[in-house]
Parts: sequence; C-alpha cells; structure tokens
Amino acid sequence: MTEPLESAPLGSPPRELTFVKASSPPFIQKINGEDYDVISIAVDIPGFGRPTDTFVFLGEGNFTFSNAFASRRESWQGVVPTTFDASEQSLKKTAKDWAGTLEANVKNATKEDMKNEMKYWMKTKPPQQRHLDATNLGDRAGLSSRLGIPKDSTITLWFQGPWSEGFPGGQINFIKAFMHSGAAVQKHGELLLLGLCIDEGKNSRADDAPAPYVHYYGKLQSAGSDYYDCVGADLQFVGEMIRRGYRHEAAAAGHCADKFATLLFRRNSQAFIKEAAQPEKPASS
Repeated sequence: MTEPLESAPLGSPPRELTFVKASSPPFIQKINGEDYDVISIAVDIPGFGRPTDTFVFLGEGNFTFSNAFASRRESWQGVVPTTFDASEQSLKKTAKDWAGTLEANVKNATKEDMKNEMKYWMKTKPPQQRHLDATNLGDRAGLSSRLGIPKDSTITLWFQGPWSEGFPGGQINFIKAFMHSGAAVQKHGELLLLGLCIDEGKNSRADDAPAPYVHYYGKLQSAGSDYYDCVGADLQFVGEMIRRGYRHEAAAAGHCADKFATLLFRRNSQAFIKEAAQPEKPASS
C-alpha cells in the first residue's frame, strides 16, 4: 500500500540519512564482478539533528524519486531535485507528473489540489535554478549559490538511475565524469549515492538485447576511487521509494526490472585536481 506524501507538522526536524552494515545474509552483493558490502540505508531522527543537510538529486526525470525521499524524510527541507532538461515544455510535463503523483499517493487529493500543485511547481522551480549538468557541477560556492544551499550545509549528491545517451566512452565514463565533478563540490566525509538497476535478466530493448542493463555501467568501485571510498550497496531502499510513489521510467517501459542497488560512496581526503575526466578507449573486439 502506497503511503501518503503528506508533510510532517511544521517545526518537526527532518529525518537524517544513516546507514549500517547488513545484520543478516546476504553480506556481499556482486555487481559486474565486484564485491560490495551490503548495507542498510535508513532515514532516522538521531539524537542530534542536522537540519542543514542538503540532498541534491541529479538527473531527475519525473521527480518521483526525490518526492518519495522527501516523504520518507517527512520534510522537503534540504531536498533539492534537479534535472538536465529544464525546458519550459519539460517543466510543464514535470508539473503534470508531479500532480499525478500527488493524486495517486495523497489521500483525498482533488483536481483543485492537482491544479494548485502544478502552479506551485512552475512558480517555485524556475528553469534557471533547476537545470543542472551532473558532469559539470562547478565549484562548491557556485553550486551553493545557484541552488540556495546554506554555507554551513553538508551536501549529499544522489543520482538515481544515471544514464546518458551518446556520452563519449559510454556509461562508465559518464559515471566517472559525474564523480569527478562531484569531488569538486564535496568536502571530506560527504556522501555520494548511485541508484542502479541490477537486474541480470535480458534487456527487452530490441537495439541492444539481450545484454543486461546493469552491464553498461561496468566496474564502478574504481570509477571515483581517486576521490571516493566505496562504503557498500543497499538492496532495499529503492523498494521503499517505489512503495512511496517512485516510478522508474525505464522499468515502466520494460527496459529493466525492479531490482535495484543504491551504491554509497564517501568523499575521501584527496585534494581535488581540476582536470577533465578522460574517456576510456573501447575494448578491442
């Protein structure tokens, strides 16, 4: 049963993202030949609140993932969804999707509620603020100014279902470019998350069947190893987001099943070196 997207009462502290290692099998998840420690991501209220945490969601398509996350966190405070396509047409579609999610998940939502929600979306999420290229985040000061992030805020970067058509070197280099860009804005200890479909079944798309969707990403533990340490992989969190209204567009189109992993990385202490991420050469056939 889908839970409502109603906000917590005003003044309630937003719930904080936490994680622990798995307490029961499986303890290891193999993804593209790499072993990941299985962890459990949770959103709890700790003894000490961190109301200045900011979660920047990259590459949002229908915005149902960040919406579901805000629902679980019981607050929109510090939740900043962004999209690569910030055209007026795209924003109108997003507003419609958003209102549709409201209708599907909020008890007793009316057509007037949906209409008002669309107006709110278009008014408060202008294209110049919402557009963000995950591979070109700029520096911390610039990103914070652009998205209205407080100076004392921690910044968590979250990319659910990263994908780029035609990126030089394929998806692995797209991820590398994103993590390289992320390293320029994050401080030591801040978190970066990647949500991937890890279904090993056949991809139903005619142009690239029967390769499993996840194989296009390659080995990701080393993708950002210059600046990030891999903490592990959560196998349940996306499922909870789905129950709260998240709609994965590729899964809905039959491109992959609802088997996901959320890979968690922590920014290490390596000083950032400004240089372009170099695409890998395709392997010889």
